[in-house]
Amino acid sequence: MTTPQLIIIMGVSGSGKSTLAVKLANALGYNFVEADDHHSAANKAHMAAGKPLTDAMREPWIEQLIKHIRQHHQQQQSVVLAYSGLRQQHRAKFRQAFPQLNCLFLEVAKGQLIERMNQRNAHFMPASLLDSQFEALEPFAAEEKITLLDGAKTPDALLKEVLK
Repeated sequence: MTTPQLIIIMGVSGSGKSTLAVKLANALGYNFVEADDHHSAANKAHMAAGKPLTDAMREPWIEQLIKHIRQHHQQQQSVVLAYSGLRQQHRAKFRQAFPQLNCLFLEVAKGQLIERMNQRNAHFMPASLLDSQFEALEPFAAEEKITLLDGAKTPDALLKEVLK
C-alpha cells in the first residue's frame, strides 16, 4: 500500500492556485481540495468587507484543512490542495502533519494579479485585499523545500513543468 500524498499549490489571491491544483489533481488522479471552501462564513464575510484575516481567524481554518486532508488520507486518497500558504507558522503545521508534503508556490506580478482578480466573478476576496496578502506573506526557509513557479505562465505550461 502506498502512502497517500499531499501536494499544496500556494500563492496569493489570483495567482492561479485553484486552476493549477485542479489540473494537477486530474492529471494525477488525486482529490482536489479548495482551501477557500473551508473558511467559515464569518471569515468570508470579513474578507468580503475588505478586511484581512488575522492569524487568530486563520487558526481554526488551518485545523479544519488538516483534519479534512487526514480524512482523505485515511481512505488512501492523495490530495492536491489550493491554499495561500502565506504564514510560516501555518506552513509548519502542514509540514508537521504531513512530513512528505510537496509545496509549489506561484509567483505572479502584482499588476497581473489585480487584472486576474478583477476578472473573477462571485469570489469573496476583493482585489483591495491583495496588498494585505503580500504583507502577510512570510519568506520561505530553506528547510521548507518550496518550489517556486512562474505563475505568469499558462496553466497548461505550468502543469507540464510540474509533471516533469
